[in-house]
Order: sequence, then C-alpha cells, then structure tokens
Amino acid sequence: MSLTTESTSSPQSSAVQSMVVEAGGMAVVAEEGAFKRRIPARWLRLMGSEPRSMVRETGQRAFDSTSIPAEVRVRSTSFNSDEGLWEVRFEGETDALEIDFERLRSSSSVEQIDGPLPSPFTSADQPARALDFENLDSPAAVRSLLETLFRRGYARVRGVPTKEAAFLKLASRLGAHRGSSAPQVITEEVGANAPVNLSASRGCLAHTDEPYLDPMPRYLLQLCIENSLSGGELQLVDGMNAAETLAMEAPIMAAELARWPMLFACTGSDSDYRALRTLLETSADGSFQRITFNDRAALDFMCPEERLAVCAEGYDLLARILQREGLQNRFRVQPGDLVLIDNHRVLHGRSTHGAGERTLLTCSLHRSEVFSTWRRARSGNLD
Repeated sequence: MSLTTESTSSPQSSAVQSMVVEAGGMAVVAEEGAFKRRIPARWLRLMGSEPRSMVRETGQRAFDSTSIPAEVRVRSTSFNSDEGLWEVRFEGETDALEIDFERLRSSSSVEQIDGPLPSPFTSADQPARALDFENLDSPAAVRSLLETLFRRGYARVRGVPTKEAAFLKLASRLGAHRGSSAPQVITEEVGANAPVNLSASRGCLAHTDEPYLDPMPRYLLQLCIENSLSGGELQLVDGMNAAETLAMEAPIMAAELARWPMLFACTGSDSDYRALRTLLETSADGSFQRITFNDRAALDFMCPEERLAVCAEGYDLLARILQREGLQNRFRVQPGDLVLIDNHRVLHGRSTHGAGERTLLTCSLHRSEVFSTWRRARSGNLD
C-alpha cells in the first residue's frame, strides 16, 4: 500500500495549504503559512463538511463520534481547486471526505469567552420518586422537588395537565416568572412526518443541550404531552459519575479535557452560535462542577498541536464511558410527566424506538431563579 499526498495552493488564501499523511495514515499534518497542526486520523474523520456529514438546518454532525472506528487510517489527501476543499480518503471507504481547511483552524481564530451537595446515581438506583402536580402548591413540596434536583441532577413531577397553560404555570412556580427568561415553548414531534434529525429510530446519544449558547442553559424542563412511540425511553446519564470514572481510568486525559476548551458551534441556515467550553470543569479544590458534551455540536479542541492527540483520545473515551449501562437511568415518560434536568451535570438522550409520535413542551431556567425559589420555599414564603 502506498500513501499519496498533494499540496496545492488554495484560491481562498495567499499562503500555500498542505495536508500531508504521516505515521502510516494515523495522522495528517495540515499547514498554511504560520499555521501547522498534526491531526489524528480519527479526529480528522469527524470534521467533514459535505452534505452526508452535516445536518443542513443546524450545521452540526449527522452521526455520532463513537461510530468511527478507533483504528481508522488516512489513505490519501488531495486539493480540489474547483470546490476549494480538501478531499481525504480513508482506508476501507470508497467516497472521499470533503474538508474545508478553515474548519481545521477554526478553533485557533476564536477568542476565549470569558444548595445541597450533589450525589451520583447509577443504573442500580430507581428513578427519583415523582411528586404529584397537585401537591406543588405547598412550599415544602417545592423545596423537596428542588432539593432532589440539586442532589441527583434530575427530578420528576407526574400528573401535570397536558396543556401549555399548566406547563407555564409550573415553570413560573419554579422561578421562570422572574428575570428575562420567560419560557419558550417548543414542540418536538417524532414520527413519520418529522424532520430526519428528530425521527431517527436509532435514538439520540446522551448530550447536554445548547453548549454553543452563552449562557448555556442550566435547568431544563420537559413536559410530555403525547407519547405513542414503541420504545424511545428517556436516558439520563450522570456526568459526575462519568467524570470520576474517566479520572480513575485515564487521569491525564481527564486533566487535559478540563484544561483545553472545545469549540461548540451551531452554524446552520437559521443560526450562527459559537462558544468555547471545556468538556469537564472543576473548582479550585479539584471537585467536579460541570460536564459539557454534545457530540453533534463539538467542532474542535482549542489546544496546542502536541496536545490534540491526547485530547482526541480522551474525548473518545469519555463518549464511550457515557454509553455504559451502569451510569444510566432509563424510564419511559408518559403524558403528564414533567422531568427537570440539570443541564450542567446530567446528560439526556433516548433509546431506539419504533413507529409513533412524541410531543414535548420544553423550556430552560437560570440557576439564580431556581435557587431563589428554593430559598423562599425553605423559608415558607414562596408566594
């Protein structure tokens, strides 16, 4: 087998671009002027910009990173002057991957953007007991609900009327009526007539919502209005447990993921948002504070060239840890069930499903609003 490379001047740049295969296809060295970066083959495979790799509406990946084999190798690279894109061919694949060189260097051009103790959960735990909607007129019940949310990272309310008015009333009860974050009601329908990215029967990899927004939403509320899907259980993954598992199994990788930020982006036809966040965030004493993981919106690490390989390997290991059964709680959400999720700690996804539809009402709340409600409920002066 022979590896071929081609260095060609790009019409979009006065500097010469090159992508040279090295180490038997395990990596590619991309270079343009003062920019030079060694990119592991597997990480490069995630960075395609052609339609089959991207969802046009969101500008995010159309596949999960864990579907890429760890042993992937680059066979050849060449520059397509007609399209202004690089074509990368991988061993075992017939179609070339189209890569925009600007995407390889995008993270280097973005400036850095500046209660009760939590307890981990595992699959051996039963999902937290759900409070009944009619009991939430009591400050003690609201306090109990929020303290469950703070400790476990999620909580549930059952028997909520499947009406928008009831959803807004409950969101207001938890603090949404203060400040500028009035709930935005979004209806998600999953079924034969839904958009492709929502109706994929293979489910949805666990993730934190909207990491490309500043601020990133803290608490998510989801009310199930209708659910006729066969399968499609809600998956909750404890990020605290996952971070501690990574730190035990690969401490150097965990340290690197807490040090170098990931560029998260949503650059579709209707939006253009970008933010830099580390996948793991720790406090001054080293304790875990936040996990940010969204496989479809993760674009690239902003790190020195020599640290990219270990960061990419750490990303892959974290993605696989998040799929381990022992770190997940799964349960079917029925109409009238409302789930509260700490979006900085608990990842959510859904298992594979068959035919049917599901409709949810969703919104997000700021941390300050929820904690203010908790303090007032604790004092008994909620209304």
